[in-house]
Amino acid sequence: MQKVVVIGGSGHIGTFLIPALVGAGFSVAKLGASSNKPTLL
Repeated sequence: MQKVVVIGGSGHIGTFLIPALVGAGFSVAKLGASSNKPTLL
């Protein structure tokens, strides 16, 4: 399983990109301005 970090994952592009990456089998970590730690999805 490949890992991906999405910076700005709660923004407009991230809300479409993250579900597509998870659906394709990637392990995704989301990093946004409102959090100090990455969120693993």
